[in-house]
Amino acid sequence: MVISKTKLLKIPEVINEVSRHLWFESEKAGYDVGRKYAEDDWYNKYSKEWIRYNLPQEAKKVKEAPKPKAEQVKKKPVLAKAKKRRAKSYTA
Repeated sequence: MVISKTKLLKIPEVINEVSRHLWFESEKAGYDVGRKYAEDDWYNKYSKEWIRYNLPQEAKKVKEAPKPKAEQVKKKPVLAKAKKRRAKSYTA
């Protein structure tokens, strides 16, 4: 995304989301998992969707990488080599 992690984590709404995430993760673990863990975990799991929903102008700035067409993907000739080895072993 265009917006950096440090800028994103300073937005008041994000701070609230991270606090909720901290509470949920601490409840699941049975102990306080820590603010840093909660920030990293929230950023990795939920930041892209949060930006798409709450900051659509930022999400539009990022161009998705084009998906390769099936014809452009090179296939490794692993099976061809194996077939040649098998053919040699039968003829020898």
